[in-house]
Amino acid sequence: MTSEIIPVLSETEFDQINEEIAHAPYRSAVAIDALKIVQSHRGWVSDQSLQAIAKHLDMSAEELDGIATFYNLIFRRPVGDKVIMLCNSVTCWIKGYKQLQNEICEQLNIGVGETTADNQ
Repeated sequence: MTSEIIPVLSETEFDQINEEIAHAPYRSAVAIDALKIVQSHRGWVSDQSLQAIAKHLDMSAEELDGIATFYNLIFRRPVGDKVIMLCNSVTCWIKGYKQLQNEICEQLNIGVGETTADNQ
């Protein structure tokens, strides 16, 4: 498969994904790596990019999206340059993560999942 077949992916992304494929027992085994490669170049994984990756890995877009949405470090929409992640487990809830979350949102003047106006 050549990059002309998948014009959504850059030549660099395509080459890096192919490097991962070369070390894998089957194409879909590099799904997470491929998503991370595209995200490292673009900051997130668009629907178009996801479909191109899925096609290249011989997977359905739905199957790959299921993988992408399972991992909280794969962003399926644009995010700011810095992403703040807070633990919301039972232990963190007991220790008061909600207060910390509220203070961060208040200081940055954003809600949970939002990005500041300066895209930081």
